[in-house]
Amino acid sequence: MISEWTDCWQIEDFSNAYRNWIIQEMHGERYAILFDIMHDTKFKWSRKVPRDSDRETDGRYLRLRFASGSKSDIWESWLDVSWPCSFLEFLVAMAYTIDDKIMYDPERPDQASRWFWEMLSNAGLDRYDDDRMLREGILGWGYATEIIDKIMCRRYEYNGNGGLFPLKFPEMDQRNVEIWYQANAYFIENYIG
Repeated sequence: MISEWTDCWQIEDFSNAYRNWIIQEMHGERYAILFDIMHDTKFKWSRKVPRDSDRETDGRYLRLRFASGSKSDIWESWLDVSWPCSFLEFLVAMAYTIDDKIMYDPERPDQASRWFWEMLSNAGLDRYDDDRMLREGILGWGYATEIIDKIMCRRYEYNGNGGLFPLKFPEMDQRNVEIWYQANAYFIENYIG
């Protein structure tokens, strides 16, 4: 029985350390409530865009990125990448992928948090800091959850407005475009092109 309690405490310790690491990496100290909501929400991808499952895999492997920089012994079952990916893990992994593969700049490395906050801003989630969430209570939670659901269910506009990567000049309906290609088109339109 003591071993079971120890195991539970270890899982909780690692989970808290992981959560705190994400908050620190993404500079989200004033957004702990929103981060908790996003972390408690399982990332869902549309079956009509099956390659978005790659974004889920990236999110699950974010745990390994955390473990590689951790000074403590990480419990192996906690790192199990078969556990579902959270919406927060998806966003953070997406930010790292954007930084590594689309917007890499050797003069300004480690810009993942910048891209993370740009995605949140595009979706309107950046408005939900802890002060607002505490002030609005269940309404703030509901609004934030509605935005997250709209992104995952692809209920944003044709050009991506209301989603993570809105375009001024879309070539096709962004609701049917893989998230990775949405990101590429967005950064080409806004930074590269």
